[in-house]
Amino acid sequence: MLILGQMVVFFLMIFAGALARRYDIIIPNNQEQFSSLIVNIACPCLIISAAMHAEEHMELIQVVETYTAYGLLLGMMCAVGFLLPLILRFRGRLRGAVNLSFWFNNSLFMGLPLVQGVYGDQAVVYMTLFFIPVNLLFFIYGVSSISIHKRRGADLIRMLINPGIVASLIACVIYFAEVPTNPLIMQAFTMIGALTAPLAMMMIGASLRDIHVRHMLTDRKLLLYTFLKAVVLPIPLLIVMKMFVTNPYILGCRLVIVAAPTGGMVAMVALLYNKVAYPLMTEIIALSTMISVATIPLVSVLTGI
Repeated sequence: MLILGQMVVFFLMIFAGALARRYDIIIPNNQEQFSSLIVNIACPCLIISAAMHAEEHMELIQVVETYTAYGLLLGMMCAVGFLLPLILRFRGRLRGAVNLSFWFNNSLFMGLPLVQGVYGDQAVVYMTLFFIPVNLLFFIYGVSSISIHKRRGADLIRMLINPGIVASLIACVIYFAEVPTNPLIMQAFTMIGALTAPLAMMMIGASLRDIHVRHMLTDRKLLLYTFLKAVVLPIPLLIVMKMFVTNPYILGCRLVIVAAPTGGMVAMVALLYNKVAYPLMTEIIALSTMISVATIPLVSVLTGI
């Protein structure tokens, strides 16, 4: 099974990152620099290189189908994310953060390499189309829902202009305009982009050293929420999607988007705008990441995607 094999590879990379932190190869002082390398250089190169390598080009009807599917999926995930913290009775200041942690998953650092490894470069183009609306939703709705204080419009606009969005726009231009690319430039972008998966997984492994594992594994509400998020709720969401979508690339991307662990940006935003929620967000990210090696293949089998 391709997805299980890819997740095992990711797990080994996470383990390598944990070892690197254990033996002080990755240390707190350089973790920020590694993260910046991934966010600002490696991942944007991966997005752009996928557009350069894509052999099939979507027609307008396929683009419309893709964005319709994204809109339906994000709408369902936001609705479930809003209701779940109310049902589980999280405290008021935590509800917006839990809402965001449900629908903003690690589709960039874990999802993108996973999609590329299982479905190829063409699927990466479909994922790239997703990054534009989900980033807009994250910074407009997500940040406002997690924040204790109102954010100024200028702050939101500044955060929207990030390398991931810029790379997604460049990739769309290259892909839809069928811009010819010099083979040497393509090779350079491909080789730099290939750093994304190993570096991102190693950084996840390194960050586990900072988690209070005993508290994380004994918090019943956290365990229940993570189980619902990672296993139970993705299944009906994906089954509904299968009723409307037949494109295998879109379905494969939807699987990764729904079943991937919570994205690290949620913790970063919580640290900036709602410090009360920060410890819970780090635990949700760590726990959902650790179990994703098993839960993503499980959801794939149960939904037939």
